[in-house]
Amino acid sequence: MENWVLDTSVILKWFLQEDGTEAAESYLQRLLLGQAIVFVPSSLFYEFGNVLWVRRRDELTLESSLAIWQRLKQLPLNVVDWNELFPEAISLAYQHEIAVYDAAFVRLAQIKGCDLITADQKLIQRTTDTYAWVKPL
Repeated sequence: MENWVLDTSVILKWFLQEDGTEAAESYLQRLLLGQAIVFVPSSLFYEFGNVLWVRRRDELTLESSLAIWQRLKQLPLNVVDWNELFPEAISLAYQHEIAVYDAAFVRLAQIKGCDLITADQKLIQRTTDTYAWVKPL
């Protein structure tokens, strides 16, 4: 069985049509088939919710955002409480000049000893020289 940390940029693609949606959906299928375990920090839900709110300007209504939220809650994600990731995530943020919420995903992958899959190019550029397990979608 495969283990991954998938960041918000990947999980959002399960619900919104974006570049990389097809690649992201392959991770979802393996998760739903029981072929993989996906770890996420509890902070994912705040970041995810904020993206839905920001996207209201583009295409998302309140009703569609709430429907997406309900579908997200049903997924068999292994949620790790932020308490297990901080203050080390803050330290990683300072070291690599990345947002603390991104650093939480990096720290989680570090703890779990698995790949972090991301579509965030800035995160990839700032961490892959140090962490080979930060992988592009």
